[in-house]
Amino acid sequence: MKKMLKKAILTLAMCSFVSLSYAAISVQDVNFEDQWGTTHTVSAETQWLIFSSHRDGVQWVKDSLIELELTDLQRHNMLYVADISVMPDFIIKLFAIPKMQDLPFKVYLDKEGETTAGWPRNQEQVSVYKVVDHEFVETQYFAGKEALKTFFQGVIAE
Repeated sequence: MKKMLKKAILTLAMCSFVSLSYAAISVQDVNFEDQWGTTHTVSAETQWLIFSSHRDGVQWVKDSLIELELTDLQRHNMLYVADISVMPDFIIKLFAIPKMQDLPFKVYLDKEGETTAGWPRNQEQVSVYKVVDHEFVETQYFAGKEALKTFFQGVIAE
């Protein structure tokens, strides 16, 4: 356990960690539809919001969560949002949504890209936002699956 914690701390130190220096972003009253068409509001208990907006990032999140057998993200006060707005509608309906329905966890979808448009992001990285009282207070960026997986291990160890 100590070795895993040391690895998590080292990985987090190597990841881009940024304190937000812009106007606070609030996710209060923000609704997302999951891959089964159910609408959800970001709860007050949400502490970590995982966000991907590119194909590789989606794969990193998916692989990490599956490898760690994380099926109930809410149990760990996490929420996963994917911006799929760049996909054509027919691809979303025929391929992406059915594939996501096979996942053991909920994926909250931004199909238009409007809800997440102002969220901080780095190209080709997964963003993880620390959320307090429905507002982003920190942002971390992950450029690969292993760093993201180590982050998740740290969260679930808490």
